[in-house]
Amino acid sequence: MSEPLKQRIASLSPEQRALLEKRLMSKKAPAARDAGIPRRRTNEPCPLSFCQQRLWFLDQLSPGSSTYNIPNNLVRLGGPLNVDALRQALTVIVARHEVLRTNFAVVKGSPVQVIAEPRPVELPLKDLRRLAGPQRQAELQRLLEVEARLPFDLARDVMLRPTLYRLADEEYVFQLMTHHIAWDPWSKGIVYRELAVLYEGYLLGRPARLPEPSIQYADFALWQRQWLSGEVYEQQVGYWKRQLAGAAHRLDLPIDQPRPPVQSFRGAKYLFALPTALADAAKALSRQEGVTVFMTFLAAFKMFLYCYTAQEDISVGSPIAGRNRVETEGVVGFFINTLVLRTDLSGDPTYRALLQRVREVTLGAYAHPDLPFEKLVEALRPPRDPSRNPLFQVNFRVQTAPSPPLRLAGLGVEPLQLIDTATSKFDLALELSALEGFGGYFEYNTDLFDEATIHRMRDELEKLLGTVLGQPDTRLKSLDLLANRERSQRLMEQTATPKPRGLRDIRRKAVNVTASEMLKAELPAAGQTLPLLLQPAVENVDLVEWAGHNRDAIEAHLQKYGAILFRGFNLAGPADFEKVMTAICGQLYEEYGDLPREGVAGKIYQSTWYPADKAILFHNESSHMARWPMKIAFFCVKAAERGGETPLLDCREVCRRLDPDLLEEFAKKGVMYIRNFSPGLDVSWQKFFHTDDRATVEEACHKSGMTCAWRANDSLRVGQVCPAVVNHPKTGERVFFNQVQLHHVSCLDAATRTSLLSLFKEDELPRSVSFGDGTPISDTVMKRLNELYWKTSVAAPWHEGDLILLDNMMTAHARNPFVGERKIVVAMGEMMDARALAELGGPSPQAAEAHGIASRGLSAG
Repeated sequence: MSEPLKQRIASLSPEQRALLEKRLMSKKAPAARDAGIPRRRTNEPCPLSFCQQRLWFLDQLSPGSSTYNIPNNLVRLGGPLNVDALRQALTVIVARHEVLRTNFAVVKGSPVQVIAEPRPVELPLKDLRRLAGPQRQAELQRLLEVEARLPFDLARDVMLRPTLYRLADEEYVFQLMTHHIAWDPWSKGIVYRELAVLYEGYLLGRPARLPEPSIQYADFALWQRQWLSGEVYEQQVGYWKRQLAGAAHRLDLPIDQPRPPVQSFRGAKYLFALPTALADAAKALSRQEGVTVFMTFLAAFKMFLYCYTAQEDISVGSPIAGRNRVETEGVVGFFINTLVLRTDLSGDPTYRALLQRVREVTLGAYAHPDLPFEKLVEALRPPRDPSRNPLFQVNFRVQTAPSPPLRLAGLGVEPLQLIDTATSKFDLALELSALEGFGGYFEYNTDLFDEATIHRMRDELEKLLGTVLGQPDTRLKSLDLLANRERSQRLMEQTATPKPRGLRDIRRKAVNVTASEMLKAELPAAGQTLPLLLQPAVENVDLVEWAGHNRDAIEAHLQKYGAILFRGFNLAGPADFEKVMTAICGQLYEEYGDLPREGVAGKIYQSTWYPADKAILFHNESSHMARWPMKIAFFCVKAAERGGETPLLDCREVCRRLDPDLLEEFAKKGVMYIRNFSPGLDVSWQKFFHTDDRATVEEACHKSGMTCAWRANDSLRVGQVCPAVVNHPKTGERVFFNQVQLHHVSCLDAATRTSLLSLFKEDELPRSVSFGDGTPISDTVMKRLNELYWKTSVAAPWHEGDLILLDNMMTAHARNPFVGERKIVVAMGEMMDARALAELGGPSPQAAEAHGIASRGLSAG
């Protein structure tokens, strides 16, 4: 930076500097943009924007989540509120801005925006005047939190959900809930301005006329897809590839609990205040060094993170407005992009020197703001890790401009403190604001951190800011923080000779399975890949507690071996089994399709009934359905007198051993499962679809990509194309993932096959399967598959009290015939969605499109 420019920046007032920072955050990229954003020519469904697509994908992974609810549109109103005028004003706003009445559907395997016709907005009024003061406030808080945590149904709901709470005759609280897929902070300013004008117009009996938005959000989404290609894309992605080459993708903050194998997004906010003298010092130092306040705090935060991790290559995410064109300034919608700000902390720099490194990186990022974060991840392809966000796990922002106020004619309006949605998008996020006073909040994942830890972080942050802002030549490694001392102590403990400990002494540190004296591991026999056998090495090992503190270890071994057999842990029965599985999975799945199940304990079920003298063939549980469990486990309550083993098959090994041409045919074509619902044979279509209405069935089939044909005698034929070979979402390995054996006619015993074919044509059988393009899978192919399955499978007798945990996508299971009483119970957890797998690079979009409500399968056990 030239000296005159430094002096000009230093001479700016705080208000001018805030404006400069805001302009930088929405800085135009140098690429050509002269053509403008055109209006769409039709109202046909159009693609999602890139950032919308990511939120839609996350919603598919975790349906019913409130992680991306926006809870900060909350005000207290005082005075004679006209509720009807407010309702009419909101109706006009939703009519004006298509994104607020946009839903998201899947057409030909891809999500699209479907814009609904305008309709009156509902404005529920909840009257709390009957309650006494303290009770009223408590009830208000409860209702606000319930509403803030109520998820949006992206396929059906209006994306603007207002509620009024009446506290007194002329006192209200107005809550305006939105979803991030249709909203950002800039949108709040647009809606508040329009709401003020429209409300006043209805009060005066002269409805206001607002200019039409120049474009709608769907216009932007369509334009973005077309514009971000070719030279523009290469320019953007080229910068970010250079900037993030070799960057560390993990920030290893010390955590209080073992990291769950799949990110949960459970969280909390910890609000705090800081001395205003620190904000004043930050502004003064920013003027002196020719940087923005954001850069000043970011440099300090990078030092803070170093103290906790000792990592010298630290990336954090930070949001940017994303409204780089004049057409977008009056459009409600989700424009925010996330920049990855990577800083090199090597060489023990002073805070002043680090500040210049941060400035250089930040300005470079602001000059290349147009590559959506989703496309960046796609271009860099970081290692897949469902337990963490890609590229960064910590987010940082500084509020440098006041939040837009709401003004309603004749009313006093007071903004209220934001509501905690009990979610967190990141491991840790920090937001600071130096507008009025000085403070902010940490948002943190409660599966990782305790509140006491976050409270201590706040104290450490204040101490660090006081040091570096007052003494900017302080070196990084000279910082005297508790975090540094604790890290040194941990390193000493890790290199010291470990002493034997009882399980009850283990709380937050995960135990390495093979190194622990608590358990002993027995690897699979030579020539076998599974299962890993784990047994207690000492007395009285509490498997529930051990599993809860060693999820990462269990996940690592499951991804390596595909199956773990826990034996000898004295589990008393299904209730203990449920506790162990809950400790491993967090939440168990209790929807088991249309087949009859006998509940045993909580979400534990007895395996599906099937004749004892018949084998259940190899399959991956629910692989022909829209969702399936990543984990499935079996617990032996009573072993059969003879037989009844649960053979296991490594699906990676099938891919390695199967004829390459045949494997590629399965991978390219997928498989089509056919189901014929005939009265009195197998389950009825009424029970399968849970309705007697044919139109409802047809709609369900259409939405899930199924073919649907009604036949004589109230029979129904449906077809579903599904993948047969996929990439495992956690390891990236290729796996043979399907239920071909359970559906192919050649796998029936000879007598049953002859009997059925005497009554039905082959394509009229209750269940059948072909390649996805409709060509038959020959008996010869099935014979080769069956031989390979049994040749590579493993089966061992059950011991009562055994627990077998499977990675359902890596390991197929079956059941041998048996004699005598046998009781095996089942648990399932960590659901995976077919379209989510497609987003992760699994099955093709064509296969994912059709991967919906297919015929329900058997759970062997």
